[in-house]
This record gives sequence, C-alpha cells and structure tokens, in this order.
Amino acid sequence: MQAGQAMQQYETQQCQQVLNQLMAHQHSWPFSSPVDPVALQIPDYFAIISHPMDLGTIKSKLNQGLYAHVDDFAWDVRLVWNNARVYNTPNSDIHHMAQNLSDVFEDLFKQIRTALEERTWILQN
Repeated sequence: MQAGQAMQQYETQQCQQVLNQLMAHQHSWPFSSPVDPVALQIPDYFAIISHPMDLGTIKSKLNQGLYAHVDDFAWDVRLVWNNARVYNTPNSDIHHMAQNLSDVFEDLFKQIRTALEERTWILQN
C-alpha cells in the first residue's frame, strides 16, 4: 500500500464495526467527543495532553478514508485511552472506564487481526 492511500473497504468495515461497538459501550460517553477544557474546568488539559483524540474524531477520520492501515486506526483508539489514563488519577472513574474500554478494544482488535489474516490467506490460496 502506498503512502497516503486509504485502507481497503474490508479493513475499513472491520474498523467501523469495532468503533461502533466501542461507541455503544456504556462507558464510552466521556470519550465520544473532544475534551472541552473550559466546560470541564480543566485548564491544564492541553499542557498535559499534547495529542488529544476521541472516538468521534476517529469515526470522522475513518469515514473520510484518512487511515492508511488498521494499525493507524488502532494507534488513535489507543491514544484515547492513554490520554485518559495520563490525565486522570488511577482511582478516578474516567481512568477505570478508559482501562475497561482499552481491554474491550484489544479483544476486538485481535478479532480484526484474525479476520484480516484469514482473508489474506484465502485470497492467496
């Protein structure tokens, strides 16, 4: 795949399914849109988090074909959870929710990997 080229349709569909499952999860609401430091009264957010990311932005990037590979998609999803764990204390609800969703994502992403490997094997044989 050449640089700047979007993922194949099958890969995009797999990522969309995972993202839809994450966004439907009961703990996803804090991660569905960009953090608003003013509304949340956390003025130091951007001093601590230099690369903000949220599930809504990921959905938009996925729909626009801005991911070249499933690993790019995974990087952004992991960034959401990592940012939440960095900014929030380990005993906070947001930290726990991020960890829970991170675990859910890793299980779902393993399924993507397996499906893509199986598809590649079938197409090559």
